[in-house]
Amino acid sequence: MQKSNHQSNGFNYILRLYLSGILCYFSFRILLLIQEWDLLDSIPQDERFVLMLKSLFMGFRFDTVISGYILAIPFLIVSAFHILDLSFKKLQKPLLFFTSTLYVLSFLICGIDISYFGQFFTRLSISAFAWLDQADFVLSMVFEDITTWWITLAFLLISGTFIWINNRLAKRYLIASPAKISKNSKHYLISIASFLVGGGLIFLGIRGRVEAKSPIRVGTAFFSNYPFPNKLGLNPNFTLIKSWLSSKDKRQEKVAYLPEEEAIENMQSFFNASDYENTISPIARQINFPDSLAKKHNIVVVIMESMSATKMGRFGNPNNLTPFLDKLSQESYFFNDFYTTGIHTFSGMYGTLMSLPTLKRQHPFKGADVLSYSGIANTLKRHDYETIYFTTHDDQFDNIGGTLRANGYDRIVSERDYPKAEVKTTLGVPDDYMFRFSVPILNEMKKPFLSVFMTTSDHVPYFVPPYFEPKQTEKNFQIVEYADWSIEQFIESCQKEEWFDNTVFVFLADHGGALNVRYELPLNFHHSPLLIYAPSILAPKEYSMISSQLDVFPTVMGLLKLPYMNNTMGVDLLKSKRPYAVLNNDDKFGVLSEDKLLIVRDAENKSLYQRGEFDNIYETHKVEADSMEQFAKSLFQATQWLVDSKKTGLPE
Repeated sequence: MQKSNHQSNGFNYILRLYLSGILCYFSFRILLLIQEWDLLDSIPQDERFVLMLKSLFMGFRFDTVISGYILAIPFLIVSAFHILDLSFKKLQKPLLFFTSTLYVLSFLICGIDISYFGQFFTRLSISAFAWLDQADFVLSMVFEDITTWWITLAFLLISGTFIWINNRLAKRYLIASPAKISKNSKHYLISIASFLVGGGLIFLGIRGRVEAKSPIRVGTAFFSNYPFPNKLGLNPNFTLIKSWLSSKDKRQEKVAYLPEEEAIENMQSFFNASDYENTISPIARQINFPDSLAKKHNIVVVIMESMSATKMGRFGNPNNLTPFLDKLSQESYFFNDFYTTGIHTFSGMYGTLMSLPTLKRQHPFKGADVLSYSGIANTLKRHDYETIYFTTHDDQFDNIGGTLRANGYDRIVSERDYPKAEVKTTLGVPDDYMFRFSVPILNEMKKPFLSVFMTTSDHVPYFVPPYFEPKQTEKNFQIVEYADWSIEQFIESCQKEEWFDNTVFVFLADHGGALNVRYELPLNFHHSPLLIYAPSILAPKEYSMISSQLDVFPTVMGLLKLPYMNNTMGVDLLKSKRPYAVLNNDDKFGVLSEDKLLIVRDAENKSLYQRGEFDNIYETHKVEADSMEQFAKSLFQATQWLVDSKKTGLPE
């Protein structure tokens, strides 16, 4: 038999093994597709073929991630043997055992996933181990079902075939040991170049994406408006590992403030929601209006990056940074005591669009499970709205795009949709370009629409376009001026369109900034403007009651007078009074009443302040502080229960 070139033997083995593994993963995906063939009926026939091709290509990307992790160590060893010009014969058995074991284990997970998906319509995650203490019962139940036997046979066939191929590849590329070659400069140059190219490809494969903003995530697979092709593209090894890592991450530690039953009862009492047996969750309440009052206005929500209230002249800023927002606030429903739920963009998105608070350091969009929420998009979809989300940059950052696609958004417009020449920083296109780009798209809407925008200009790296002339000299002031000007351009463009008079615009921040810090929990990091602007629909009015991001969705629904199920922690500010606003600040939380601020760091470390004053009055106002703390802990704990129980959505 002719011997292969020693310089390429190891790399040939790795490459061919990768292709064999991809083919095996593809086989499991086809088997899952065959099992769930009836689900294709949920996809329009004219879109079915293209979507399935996209799903299979997405599967190739996720399969490559898993293969990259399996082959990374073998690649490093092979590279070292190349550089040192050592015989690969010594590698045959160790590499054969290592790669066969890991691949077969991954195939086992793929096989288990087929059965799991058929039962739960979700890819395998750590949730599958909830029954580990009853494994004998579960396994008996599985194997007693004759319809699962074919999965076992498929696993054995695919695994056996892979092991046979692996043995053949090892014999061909590793067992032969050509004569040594002289280790000259050419040898080292070729070996190092091979290492760099191969290593770069494996790194790219593991990362799953070329975009600098974020590696591949579960949400990356959610490319369509149909759940089955989205979920088909995932690799169950990826979802299982992702869910396990999330469970071990201290930042994802679950809250355990109160017994769940007590927390739920407290929130039921607050929401007057006691009809649990007829709804999807203990806090869900059906909100009805007379049919004659229903108005299907368009809704445009603009979530402004870092727009703390203190940046506005309306709240006393002397630098005239937001002349347009100040003017707009005089023409709107204006809520002057409004607060964001957290200090991160994902908290602002979660609080505004899903009306739920983030919990401790948990990231609600990065778990292995993409939950369904009874937020504004899913609710308006039931009233035949079109829905769209605009962002300036990569929609996979924070897993926003995937979560929104799974929660009622028909279309996501992000960096990949804009001309490359318009992308100026890692945050994508400037705000005003995103707004300009959006108007022709909104003009094409055939139904009432919900359009959500996430601006980013007021976030480093700052970019002030050369065509905008700021009045300030400091960059952090200039960018606020620019953000305000961008909104002005957007409104002026919308005013020229026919749909403007039938549109309600909602402006708020994702969060504020640590400006003029006076408390350990900076209030300016949470204090945001909330403007609801619809000059043909709403007469200007100012509201001074305490309000929260959680309330945006119910308040909008109250304006539309459309019936809906409110399965959130928000209230309609035009009908109900919120006693407290709860603020998540990662390692501590705050509770605001109309005149006080409570800061809770841990069980022994708490402070209570009269708003605007700095003496800790906790000991002298302990009863009031306890009431505030009890409300916040009940809200957090009840939310944790909703998430864990997967009862955050709407009734089927």
